[in-house]
Amino acid sequence: MHNGDFFGDACLVLKEPIKHSLITAMPTEMLTLDIHDFLALPKELHENSLLMQKAYPDDSDLRRAFIEMNRWTKFKQDMLHSIRSDSINKRRTFEN
Repeated sequence: MHNGDFFGDACLVLKEPIKHSLITAMPTEMLTLDIHDFLALPKELHENSLLMQKAYPDDSDLRRAFIEMNRWTKFKQDMLHSIRSDSINKRRTFEN
């Protein structure tokens, strides 16, 4: 999410339970709007909020992305370790 983004409004308009939560990677200021205040807004704002709604990944997509990110990070670390080891071994060979 970015500055000015919002979530959870579709659940209010569609009268469904909220299907997601939000975890932030940095300090974040969140503002909440009471359901009665939201429903008091003009109906066109409700409709516009549905049109502007972002698609959120489900839990399995998030897990898959997390696992792939960890695999990529481990691959990079292993590759750097291998390159450094080769470099050190070559220097030792030339020094002897």
